[in-house]
Amino acid sequence: MSPRSINPQSGQAVIESVLLIFVIVSLVMLVKNGLGSKEVVKKIFHSPWSNIAGMAENGVWGSVKDTRPMHPGTFRRVRSNRTGD
Repeated sequence: MSPRSINPQSGQAVIESVLLIFVIVSLVMLVKNGLGSKEVVKKIFHSPWSNIAGMAENGVWGSVKDTRPMHPGTFRRVRSNRTGD
């Protein structure tokens, strides 16, 4: 009968995996509780989208309401590019 070799690191990977999962779950819960307020999430996602929507609709960076008067279709046209008439 051969003697068994004792490996002191045989369960180290399992222990490290469990600790890593615990740390990740703790961080997720901490972030979730910290961002629990709807206003924080709304501020993070709504503000940038408002500026992008203003650019898409009116061609000017800013909110849709603020940039509507700057839309090129609202300019008064006082001259023509036609020549030779």
